[in-house]
Amino acid sequence: MKKMRFYLLGNPKIIMEGADISEQLSAKAFAMFIYLAVTKGKRHSRDKLAELFWGESGYDSAAYNLRYNLWSLKKVIDEDENGQKVILSDKSTICINPECNYFMDLEIFDTYREDMPLESLLELKKYYRGNFLDSFILKKSFDFNDWIFFEREKYQRLYLTIQKRIYELYSELDEDTLALDIISEMLDFDPLNEELYEQLMKLYMKLDDRHNAILTYKKCSNILREELNISPRESFKCLYQKICKNQSEAAPIRVATSKIAFCTEEEINRMKHGSVASFELVLSTKCYPISGISYYYLSTLVEEITHKVSEGLLTKLPKIYWQDIARVDNNALKYAGALENTGQRLTESTEKNKIFNSMMHLICMISHEVRIAILIENLQFMDEISFEFIKYFLFKQYDFNGQIFITGKEHEYLSVLNQLFNASAESI
Repeated sequence: MKKMRFYLLGNPKIIMEGADISEQLSAKAFAMFIYLAVTKGKRHSRDKLAELFWGESGYDSAAYNLRYNLWSLKKVIDEDENGQKVILSDKSTICINPECNYFMDLEIFDTYREDMPLESLLELKKYYRGNFLDSFILKKSFDFNDWIFFEREKYQRLYLTIQKRIYELYSELDEDTLALDIISEMLDFDPLNEELYEQLMKLYMKLDDRHNAILTYKKCSNILREELNISPRESFKCLYQKICKNQSEAAPIRVATSKIAFCTEEEINRMKHGSVASFELVLSTKCYPISGISYYYLSTLVEEITHKVSEGLLTKLPKIYWQDIARVDNNALKYAGALENTGQRLTESTEKNKIFNSMMHLICMISHEVRIAILIENLQFMDEISFEFIKYFLFKQYDFNGQIFITGKEHEYLSVLNQLFNASAESI
């Protein structure tokens, strides 16, 4: 028999022999089993359990319901993988066998420590698929529903504590885009937290995104007014007013104009065949007239990197970045470690931010070891999201030791790059 598994953060499931057993149990038998498992090691009196789940019934009826549901539970769940009885009961008490072996996501989540490294915290965070027993409630079992409420609050607070610690570590590493994603996720759980909005606003300003900084203040102001009938605190207002005042006086965006050049096909071909003494690594990529496939160019770039760069160098990139890169190309799985599907979904914009940030770290890390030439042929055929990454990379990178060389026919993409980055025709 396989180990029994309890997934209680999010939509509750109990897995035995690879199957969810919730449909084999009544709602109250299912709830009672969860309650016993969460309070493992504690013996519960039959009277208290009967009152907890059937408090609206008379004593005899509640006692009968308890006996019947206990019997139905033992029919479905008798022994664990080691042959241990799962539920122990006598005339007065019921409990989960303390020797019983099973997995429970709550127990993993409860291992949180403030001194955990970032990768461990990110792994821990994956177990939070949603609120404790999300959307689960028992009719007329008011005491049990109160217990759910208090446990739910407990794990919400713990989740926010873990998120806050991840945010602090990202901030220490100057991972502003990832820190922004964490603050956004925290606001999903705590939408009235004015301090989080202010932190989010400051992050947008650090990323030179005044538009979203202003939108963040307006969203906070609207929510506070609608839900609490109050206005943002004075310090937050002053920061907002300062941003609005300085918006028209903002300094030009700083870009690395020497990092990109338009080339002829002949020049690109010479580079592909190694005729470029100043570059130690040439990554040759080509765009094709394919429509409707997002990230396909980035997938091509990742494939070229994994084929041409040594494993020793690639393993230096933290797994958390490889796990994001694996979303666009399977070649990254070799370096990403074990990926667990926790059911947690990212918004499209959050996923894109994570992929872009991880790709930038990968390219810059390699360029710190060897000078890179990235060749992009037929830019006009590049998918839109990959082109957004090219702009993102050129805006964000200041320590990239290399250059991007582009060929392509007259197209909007070429005009955009020329306007934004003053890209020039360059002889190789």
